Amino acid sequence: MKQKWPIQNLKISLIAFAEVVITGSCQKVINIDLQTANSIVVIQAYVTDQPGIDTVKLNYTGSYYNPGHYPAITNAVVVITDNTGAVDTFMQVDSGVYASTHLTGIPGNTYTMKVF
Repeated sequence: MKQKWPIQNLKISLIAFAEVVITGSCQKVINIDLQTANSIVVIQAYVTDQPGIDTVKLNYTGSYYNPGHYPAITNAVVVITDNTGAVDTFMQVDSGVYASTHLTGIPGNTYTMKVF
């Protein structure tokens, strides 16, 4: 008399077979010709209504081929003005980092930043 496989063993066998078929499938290497693009300027500005240091970070976008490398923009002039006529020039404190302790944001004011 033949023994029948319990349904649990059949399910496990089918799953194992499916894994072998899926993971053992063919692989094809696809080469994508990535074009290099010109870098663009990235500006990150942090101005709050809390006393302290407000900062502006200036850098260029990086290359796909060199991830994590974003060249800093140094020796720039960063000026922020508001709609009341207040003007603050940020000073470079690190490579690509400009800061001011004079500016404190006021809710409702409009701010304009110029970078030269």
